Amino acid sequence: MVLRKGVIFMKEEKEQITKKGNNIRKIARIVSIIVGGYWAFALSMEVIMLKKMVWDLETTLLVTFVVILLISVVIAWINEKMGGTVLILAGIGFSIFAYFSAGHNKILAMLVSGVPFIICGILFLITWMEKRREKI
Repeated sequence: MVLRKGVIFMKEEKEQITKKGNNIRKIARIVSIIVGGYWAFALSMEVIMLKKMVWDLETTLLVTFVVILLISVVIAWINEKMGGTVLILAGIGFSIFAYFSAGHNKILAMLVSGVPFIICGILFLITWMEKRREKI
């Protein structure tokens, strides 16, 4: 038994909380690497294949969102709370951008672009809350 701040915890319960937090952290990191890698690869292939990329407002916004999201993935690996929050906010912005820039399938564009980053951000925030609960 472990006594902290007047509450008695069983050691097994604490280990289960720790294991659950670690599993969620692993899932969040794997999904964020896959999604971030996909967008980095897609953007770099567009630059390589076109060789003459037209830099208009839409391209600038796309590159800006992808760079912000990739930086926030790195931040989330270091600090789950701040990185998860930035991932959620940038994912929402990326979804809105995809909605307005898509032609016919607006919902599909949102689901493919911003929603995976929002899910990663939520998973990182859950990891942060589990770690915080573990300290109590």
